[in-house]
Amino acid sequence: MLIFILVTFFSLMARTEQHCCSPDGFHCCETGPCNIFCCNCDRMCSRACLARRGKRSIIEDNQDNQTQRRFISIDTNGDGLITEEEGRDFLLNGTSSDRAKRAIGSEWFAEMDTNEDGFIQPGEFDYSLA
Repeated sequence: MLIFILVTFFSLMARTEQHCCSPDGFHCCETGPCNIFCCNCDRMCSRACLARRGKRSIIEDNQDNQTQRRFISIDTNGDGLITEEEGRDFLLNGTSSDRAKRAIGSEWFAEMDTNEDGFIQPGEFDYSLA
């Protein structure tokens, strides 16, 4: 029985680690669901995943700065809003094929544009930017 519990525990940990530390360059480092840009995640980064990214990432303020930098890098016209085109361009340039495939449709944009104004506001992108 103990062996079964240990095997189950470690297999779940492996799955969590795979979900948590995405190899696609976004460093989607959460144990809960995130949006298509690996922001606005339900939970904080796991310590094991943060250790892989480097000690400086453990500081929450730095995570907020990374989130803000990501928002700014997607907002190519600098108006403080992300259009569907800006988001799609970001996702299709140098990201994993899974994210690029999801970028083709507009479901991801509609999910993020919670106030339905046609833009992704900073607070819709990530609660820390509200």
